[in-house]
Amino acid sequence: MELQGNYQVAVVDAENKVSIRPVKVGDLFGNMWIIVEGLKPGERVIVEGTQKAQEGMLWLPNPMLRQCCPNRNEQTDGASQPPRI
Repeated sequence: MELQGNYQVAVVDAENKVSIRPVKVGDLFGNMWIIVEGLKPGERVIVEGTQKAQEGMLWLPNPMLRQCCPNRNEQTDGASQPPRI
């Protein structure tokens, strides 16, 4: 999510609770932004329905297929779609 030049993502923790946090974006890779600060590998990011996500609410994530690596068909425990910020 971008608001006045500041970027945020909604992250789902191990207890399926949402936290909204600021991130620093880097370069654009295809149609996806590279996040250079604010996320750790393996964290689950909400990418569909982010306008409904609120801090502390329960969110039931859906697995998705990775689209960042076209030669792989691995499933991840992402929120629903590949990250598009």
